[in-house]
Amino acid sequence: MKKTLQEYLKEMIGKQSVKDMTIEEVMEALNKIEVTNEYPAVRKALEKLVEKGLLIKTQRKDGKSTYSNGMQSLLGFSMSVLSKTDIDKRGRIEDLKDDILIALASQILSDSDNQKMRAKFKEIAPKLKDEDPVELYGEFAVWLVENFKKHVKEYLNQFQIPPRRFENEQILNKIQRLSRVIYNRQFGITFDAFKLNYSRNGEDIVYEAAAIKKQLKKRIVGKTFLEKIEVEGNQVSFRETGTDASVQKMMAGEIAPASLERNSPIAVITAVSVIFDLISQKLVSREADPEPKDWTTYSTQEALSKGLLIPPLVYIEDPNMWERTLEASMDLRLYNKDLECFGIRKDGQRTDIIFRDGRIFPLEHRFEDYIDGGHHGEFVRWAMTAFRQMVSRVADSDITTYCGVVKLPRIEFMSPLIFWYMIYKKNIWNDLDPETAYRYVLNPPISDNGVILQLFSSLAKELRDNDLWMTCKCIRLLKDSSEEEYSFNGNFNTPDELQKHLEANVKRKGLPYDVSEYAELCFKASVASFYIWKSHMHNMGEDSLFTLPRYEIMLSHQKLEDLGNLEKHVKRVAKAIIDPRTLEIYTDLFMNESRIILPGVIQMAHQFSHDVGVLYKKDFMAFLFRALVELKSKRAKGVAAT
Repeated sequence: MKKTLQEYLKEMIGKQSVKDMTIEEVMEALNKIEVTNEYPAVRKALEKLVEKGLLIKTQRKDGKSTYSNGMQSLLGFSMSVLSKTDIDKRGRIEDLKDDILIALASQILSDSDNQKMRAKFKEIAPKLKDEDPVELYGEFAVWLVENFKKHVKEYLNQFQIPPRRFENEQILNKIQRLSRVIYNRQFGITFDAFKLNYSRNGEDIVYEAAAIKKQLKKRIVGKTFLEKIEVEGNQVSFRETGTDASVQKMMAGEIAPASLERNSPIAVITAVSVIFDLISQKLVSREADPEPKDWTTYSTQEALSKGLLIPPLVYIEDPNMWERTLEASMDLRLYNKDLECFGIRKDGQRTDIIFRDGRIFPLEHRFEDYIDGGHHGEFVRWAMTAFRQMVSRVADSDITTYCGVVKLPRIEFMSPLIFWYMIYKKNIWNDLDPETAYRYVLNPPISDNGVILQLFSSLAKELRDNDLWMTCKCIRLLKDSSEEEYSFNGNFNTPDELQKHLEANVKRKGLPYDVSEYAELCFKASVASFYIWKSHMHNMGEDSLFTLPRYEIMLSHQKLEDLGNLEKHVKRVAKAIIDPRTLEIYTDLFMNESRIILPGVIQMAHQFSHDVGVLYKKDFMAFLFRALVELKSKRAKGVAAT
């Protein structure tokens, strides 16, 4: 049986003595054993191993994250999984009542496989049908402030007792992080309305209840946290398009090892679309242009600006930025493919909905990335320009719904609220010890995706054939995900105000870049995130083995206040989800140990992009080898290369 990426990583890092490994070193090691994979997948797999306690993540002085074998780092040796023979030698599992491994396993199961927890979800799900999400998030903010104050006081009182001080410091950091993720990052509440800071001198708290509530009302759409909606079935043609991008890497030495002084990596990026007619159940087309044979007609700059490949020079210039440049290039390729699919296509047919594999906002989107002077910054700016075109298309026409399907969200803003609601507001789970109760809220044992599925499935029997369950819709601007200097600052409320500040920043650094596009996008680019569920998903298997993706729709900046426009796009997503033929179980376990239930066109696009990527890599290597032979021949004859 083929190993999963997590198994490769666990085994590989476990063999590295006590040495910590950066992501770049991990990628290099994977390439050596011919396990090629994309940077986002490797990073997420590493993070999952950290969450499981199988690896330890640390931060170096230069800001880089490193990963090491957990037990190896602590004890100086590597632990391997026990074989059946090992277990037989030590005795049967049920006889090892006091064994440390059994004790640890019991603690893990008490968090992740607790039947009591699932029963609590069933108990609170009906209550959330009547709860106003704005009021809930407002009350949760009050709870965070009260507990932050309490622990600042304890932190100062226990300042001379290191163990207790450390405990309080950890709790304070978790509350602070959670407040920023939910209220500042997700809902765009600036520091002049809500801020939780502390120091040895005391607390630094800003809490403006009226301003917080006003912003929550702008950013949360829906009268109740959970809502049942009725959807009419599709009677005419309904075309879904799935889009995805993949990267295939190769070393220059794979093509011509004898002639190279530097064996640097090259990457080929492929973006594809799969169009499926839901009513006729026909695959309309699969597209993956341009092909490598067409690349020979492009200039170097044109090929790079289209995001088709990453040349060795990018790695040579700065090896530390190689993987991040790949992410920017994948953004660029996929936005260009999404633009091709939007609206009325070349065949005269309309695209009703685009399901994009992954989030809508660019992965590389910070201002410091945008003004980076190297190749990384160049790819970021190209990607942002393509993204801006997508924002304009959405603003100009609502003929197509542009929907991101997020398998592993980077921001978790619903599960902490649900656990707080269950444990503290409704006091439903009152037999938890205080430490565990606190931990469940500040660091939930289940993700947003898993928690919401548990709530939905608890209400499955209430749905009729044309009904779905949906959460409230939460709106987020691109500005909210930029650096704290810009996103948390209450002085930048318009594109012009932000642009003036950014221009001063660029001028101070002596950089030549026009920042107007970035400032404009910060306010014009926005998405509405939500979860949606139909009871036929309930038949796919045990709920605890699955998760849902988060759906996010790009909004027209011209109609941001138009709730009717938002609902129109939500209804299109619902029309796709309500048809049992739409959904499939995502088969790639590299991304997540739980299988994800998502639109089938995403699964088709994902597999197609991988298969085409492998093929295009081979073609590209053949073309490049031919060019190398030709260049070497010219040099041998003393002919200058053109």
